[in-house]
Amino acid sequence: MLHPPCPLPCPAEAQPLRTLARHALLICWLLSACLLLMSNALAHREGGQGQTVFTPELHWLLKSPSPELDALLEQQNPASKETQQQIDKGVQALAAMPLSAWSGPKALPNLGYKDSAWFRTVMQLPPTPGAYRPPSRFAGSVEALNEVGPQHDHEARGEEWLLEIANPVLDQVDVFVQLRQAGAAPSHQARFSHWRVGDRYPFGQRPIPHRNLLIPIEAQPGDEVLVLMRVSSDSALLMQSKFWRADALRARDAKVFLGQAAFLGFMFGMFLYNLILYISARERIYAHYVIWVLSITLFFFAATGLGAEFLWPDALRWNDRAPVILLGLGTFSVWNFVHDYFHDVPGLRTPSLSPQAIALGYVLVLGLGWLLPFSWGVLLAMGVAVSVMFRTLLLSGRGAVQGYKPAYAFLAASLPIMAGGLHLILQRVGLVAVTDSNFFMAQIGACLQVVLLSLALAIRLTQMRALRKAAEEMQAFNRALEASNFALASANKALANSVNLSEERSRALVEMKERLREEAEQRNRDKSRFLAHAVHDLKQPLQAVANALSPVVRQIRTGATFNAIELVELAQKATRVMRDQIGGLMDLSRLESGLVNPKIEALNAEALVRDVKAQLHDYAQSKSVTLELELGPGTQALSIRSDRQLLRQVLVNLVSNSIKYADPAKPGQRFVRLILSLQEAGSEEDEGAWLHVIDNGLGIAEEHLSSGAVFKPFVQFNNQLPETEKGVGLGLSIVSAVLALLPGHQLKASSQLGLGSQFSLRLPISEQAAHPWRQESSLQLAHTEGLAGAYVWLVEDDMLVRMSTAALLDFHGVLHDDFSSLAELESCLPTLERQPDVLLSDFRLPNGKTALDVLRVVFEAWGLVPTVIISGQGLEQRQLNQEAAPIGEGVDTMICAVLKKPVPPDLLLASLAQACQRNPIHGGGEGSGGEEQPLSQAIAGL
Repeated sequence: MLHPPCPLPCPAEAQPLRTLARHALLICWLLSACLLLMSNALAHREGGQGQTVFTPELHWLLKSPSPELDALLEQQNPASKETQQQIDKGVQALAAMPLSAWSGPKALPNLGYKDSAWFRTVMQLPPTPGAYRPPSRFAGSVEALNEVGPQHDHEARGEEWLLEIANPVLDQVDVFVQLRQAGAAPSHQARFSHWRVGDRYPFGQRPIPHRNLLIPIEAQPGDEVLVLMRVSSDSALLMQSKFWRADALRARDAKVFLGQAAFLGFMFGMFLYNLILYISARERIYAHYVIWVLSITLFFFAATGLGAEFLWPDALRWNDRAPVILLGLGTFSVWNFVHDYFHDVPGLRTPSLSPQAIALGYVLVLGLGWLLPFSWGVLLAMGVAVSVMFRTLLLSGRGAVQGYKPAYAFLAASLPIMAGGLHLILQRVGLVAVTDSNFFMAQIGACLQVVLLSLALAIRLTQMRALRKAAEEMQAFNRALEASNFALASANKALANSVNLSEERSRALVEMKERLREEAEQRNRDKSRFLAHAVHDLKQPLQAVANALSPVVRQIRTGATFNAIELVELAQKATRVMRDQIGGLMDLSRLESGLVNPKIEALNAEALVRDVKAQLHDYAQSKSVTLELELGPGTQALSIRSDRQLLRQVLVNLVSNSIKYADPAKPGQRFVRLILSLQEAGSEEDEGAWLHVIDNGLGIAEEHLSSGAVFKPFVQFNNQLPETEKGVGLGLSIVSAVLALLPGHQLKASSQLGLGSQFSLRLPISEQAAHPWRQESSLQLAHTEGLAGAYVWLVEDDMLVRMSTAALLDFHGVLHDDFSSLAELESCLPTLERQPDVLLSDFRLPNGKTALDVLRVVFEAWGLVPTVIISGQGLEQRQLNQEAAPIGEGVDTMICAVLKKPVPPDLLLASLAQACQRNPIHGGGEGSGGEEQPLSQAIAGL
């Protein structure tokens, strides 16, 4: 929303305001200069603290004399003996180089953004005669990576000295320290100790947990310390190194932490205060201000190493990117803050920015800070920060000169942050020393800016609200005058519009209610019809089972079993029909519920069609139907995009339907022909690969095809098959549901009664080569003779299923113990004397337990046991393997099969026989896994 323009003073009133602005400008510049002088004075005082801290003169080499040594040091863990020997030779060679080969010396060398460099320094420890110092607190608590060089027995007792590298953003620093006793021969000097520090490594791996990079040194008074340092970093190679006596460093740290605590408390308090103001006022400028306060606070913590020490010690990537990201966020938020601050000032008016553009800018800053190399990110952030600071100074100065009162406070606030920002940039380029005092003074400048910006923001918002209120009152008065002229007409028009709108809404609500009612009634009718069909089709085989088993029971009791076998076989046929019906219903339910996710891959079309033809060959022969395959030109190596299992199910359903409904009036002439062809480029609808399934069977009436009724569940037309072979009418409905999940697939159907049908399936062509075809052979059930004498634990809560399964196992000579629940199994575990060969369990058990809980109990008691799981929920074996993996090592590999209810007895016995082969006691073990794949694939297909 545009605010009313801010009035500017007249020229006569502007002259004293300009004078005041010049005075404020001079005072702020003097204040900034004082901050710089104070920081450098504290730095000079810190560098001259007697014999407790020394700033060494450093020599450096930009080009390493030994690239092989650099390559070895770039390795993460150079721990082999050969590597240590090579590092030993390289370090000794560097130490022996004359100083004339090195550049320098300089107390604060800044080599810029180089890849790596070597530094060298020597420090002579001050003598303290007659003073005995106890063993260092670091003795035995930290260890160097290795020690290289000739052996020298150096006493473990000595003074506590610390080498501080006050640039915590360096990526990797390899420090080699050698203690040389006064008067000792070169061949008897101490060994080099190797230390590795840097923000590339976790904070916990530092020899001394500290925000800066510290190297412990234990030396005797008067010893000479030789230090070689190799620095590799994406940031500027700025070496701020000092030798500290340990007690002096601890005293310095106590003061630093006190100041940092005060800084954090102040900034956090201002952050919370302005965050509350933003939540209550909903002014966007407050949001930018809050982001700036938080960013600059975290930036100081990241730049000084306190963030890595206390906030994110293990976040290596964030610790490396935090200075760039936080500096970028702070700069962008200041830019937005300044933009909104002077948005409505005449002569300084800035264009409007949408919230989407601002959010995109923040996202862009985060993305660049995270993705750009560190050196590029730092240079870009510093360049943008300088431009934003000058833009801020320019706008605030122009506003103050024009007499815009809030600009005075803004100008006073912008000068300290500009001075502090330039100070930090000069530190990065090596023109100003980087010490804790420098950062502390910069933080004082930031606190001062926060206070002044808050004052400027308060003045600006107070003035803007007053002006806005006056403008709103004026606009309200004008609107009231205008409204009085046509109040009656507006009221009548509003009333008419309200009536029309009410009538339209009423009609829309009535229509929507009627449509929803009709849809709900139709869904209820479809559901009732579906359930009626399902129940009716399930009752038929169930009635057949009851009718067949009733006389069998009576005949067995009376001893007259002359036709018992025929009746039992009839019951078995009825159960197979029920199993097929339930399987079809479950497949249709899973497809329509959205639980099936197709896995699209490149397939060989010819191999798929030949596999389907081979699978249905025996079925076609049993129906006296000739099954033919024709391959068109260019289809021998045709690659298509589809789901292997789902497309195979579609083809099997189409071909088996054609075989099932062959015309009995055409003996010896019945055929089903599969034609795979490529359609030439013509119309977009017909272009691509096509698979045609053509038969000369009974055919389908045209009205049934055009209406789509043939693709609805439980719909059958012209079905002249015997009752035991009719099916339930789910084949084409499953085809329709599967094709709805496969992108780019299209089915066309045409038929004539008495002549036959043709189903044409369009297949999307893949530009990639097809994966090797996995032959989906028919289920080859394992021999069950090996089950005799096997020992099985059966866990099943349903008594009838448990008793019938036990009877089946008894018939085949399988030893077993049966349990109705997991609790019963746990209570019987102490009495069971041997490990089972196979565990057979229902998936869902009483009291919310599952087969996975049974697996856990058995694994804890007996270890790995091959397992067969029976489920009525359509679970996938891969899913159960993933859920079983946390139980223990190898448990997921022991799930041999997941069978879906109802399970044919032959399939159950075959699965148990194959699981027995996995048991190491039966000689299977891990090596038998290659023989299980065909059965597992077949079970998954069922």
